[in-house]
Amino acid sequence: MECESTCTKIPIAKRKCLNRELPGLNRLNFRMGEPLLNYSSLSLNMSRSEGLQGDETIEVFTDGSCHPGSGEGAWAAIVLEAGKKVFLSGKDSGTTHQRMELTAAVEAVKYIQRLTIGYLKIFLYTDSQYLAGLVRRKNNLLLAGLKTKKKEPLPNADLVVQIFQFLETCSNLRIVKIPSHQKQNGKLDYNREVDKYSRKIVRESVSILNAKV
Repeated sequence: MECESTCTKIPIAKRKCLNRELPGLNRLNFRMGEPLLNYSSLSLNMSRSEGLQGDETIEVFTDGSCHPGSGEGAWAAIVLEAGKKVFLSGKDSGTTHQRMELTAAVEAVKYIQRLTIGYLKIFLYTDSQYLAGLVRRKNNLLLAGLKTKKKEPLPNADLVVQIFQFLETCSNLRIVKIPSHQKQNGKLDYNREVDKYSRKIVRESVSILNAKV
């Protein structure tokens, strides 16, 4: 999967990490990536030039899109932090709309983990009912071994596990459901922006694919 960021590069600080195994995952053969950042273990002894202060709030807007016929998909995210607007995006093939929505959230949180930050509040806004619903479904899905009611493997379980680990280790992370693409205030404009950009990437990918036929 390709991923790009249009933001200014920020130095990655040395940090303590927490690699916590969630209940119900010990019998699942998932190979997780690098350990997740434990926000509570970070020191706040930093100046404004080194990173965010402890009372800062980060807002994230994510969305994903996919062309069902070709399987070409894309995701986009806007991160508002320290007075800056950081734009993240990526694309993939042979994917689904739901997977792209989950990927947008995962990649945005991973980006935030790479910042030199202390205690802060993270609000992740999404119009995905599925993504927002994972918060209340977390315990039940883990107890079920990440299987559906029909006892089938949960689609995109690898990304769902990462979302669950973010919720477990990042106590200040909040996933907020917002209406789809409604232009009511400035925050929802960002939701429209990531939606439009992810769709734009998909259209470009499909056009390139069709040109090769």
